[in-house]
Amino acid sequence: MSRRLAAGLVFGLALSAAAPAPGLAQRIPPPKLTVTPLTLDVPWTLWGVSFPDPDVGYAVGSYHTIFKTTDGGATWARQQNPLPTRDPGPDRIGVDDPGVLALTAVSFVDPAHGVAVSGSGSVVVTDDGGTTWTARATPAPSTVPVTWPEARPPAAWSFNGVSFTDRDHGYVVGHLGLILATADGGRTWEYRGDPRYGILHDVAFVDPFHGQIVGRNTGRPDAIRYTTLGTNDAGAAWQHNLAATDDDASALNMQGVAVTVPMHAVAVGDAGRVFVTFDEGKTWRIRRSGTTENLHDVAFADRRRGVAVGGINFQGDLRAVLLATNNGGESWTEFPQPDVGYFTSIDFASPTTAFAVGCADTVRNGESGCDAAITKIDFPELDASVEEPVSSGGTRLPLYLLGTAALVAGAGLLVARRR
Repeated sequence: MSRRLAAGLVFGLALSAAAPAPGLAQRIPPPKLTVTPLTLDVPWTLWGVSFPDPDVGYAVGSYHTIFKTTDGGATWARQQNPLPTRDPGPDRIGVDDPGVLALTAVSFVDPAHGVAVSGSGSVVVTDDGGTTWTARATPAPSTVPVTWPEARPPAAWSFNGVSFTDRDHGYVVGHLGLILATADGGRTWEYRGDPRYGILHDVAFVDPFHGQIVGRNTGRPDAIRYTTLGTNDAGAAWQHNLAATDDDASALNMQGVAVTVPMHAVAVGDAGRVFVTFDEGKTWRIRRSGTTENLHDVAFADRRRGVAVGGINFQGDLRAVLLATNNGGESWTEFPQPDVGYFTSIDFASPTTAFAVGCADTVRNGESGCDAAITKIDFPELDASVEEPVSSGGTRLPLYLLGTAALVAGAGLLVARRR
């Protein structure tokens, strides 16, 4: 072996040792969670949750309801807001509402400042921890200078997701490629969307500049195409990416996304789909989740530890799904939830505690329905010596991929890369 080749091999092995070793996912013990159901005895499905600190949290749901806890989820109090509501009567079963009377998402950056959005295009804002909520106007669809698919604007927006990076700056996404941005805490909004983006379900930012939006492209009904939008300039511009698969016959949705660092994000969707990116969303790769049920949301405590939630409601047959990962989304472990119908949203309140909300399967007067479901999830931190998934920077293949190691020779150097 020549000196140049031997030196290259030593250097390549050093790089290989610095990166996570092959089979890392198999060497890390499976996640260990403690799952505790909490009590909120009301006949409403909850669609969104936000915990700005371990004690204070907010949950929103059907009939424009807002609930707040100040003791880590032990007790909840309903908050009044200016949106129209309808309380179920004593004989009414708590079934899902059609969406037009639902608050679908909520985002708090601290215990006092938060924003909630509805499926009927309403935005409510609080600056005092929910003591008062104020409705804020958004640009009407008819005032937006875009070309609509049916040559006419919709009568109203439909909001699906909201994310704030600080008290002033936030983003709302929804149907018909809707993206709204605010720089004054939700008092005024600017349209930054495009109907060609399709249905946008969720938005998440890891810092004021880097964010991801996920959804489903509706322009190609004959193909299975997912939509992702990424920004690294605080939403001034969005890079539109499409991902296609060929293993199904109908279009599926990307439902939820979490961004752990600017380069790394994890998205979840229908039929148990999990996607990871290591290049700010330019390319996404499917990972096995171990379930075929729909996944609705995902949240991460750090770059390694995350929880995905979802479920199915098929003709009244409800089943909740809760998955956890401790290797950045490369592999997942399922934790069955027999007492929950399905989960809709999840948020980490601290590095070791998350809260998930959704629907609890309930029977009243001989009929099945949904009550609010709130679950506390304790997820212990990993030992600091455990290696993390690593981004490959500008290359299209991440260093952290499970598979067979291969040696690539170049300029006399052998560099270990996994494909």
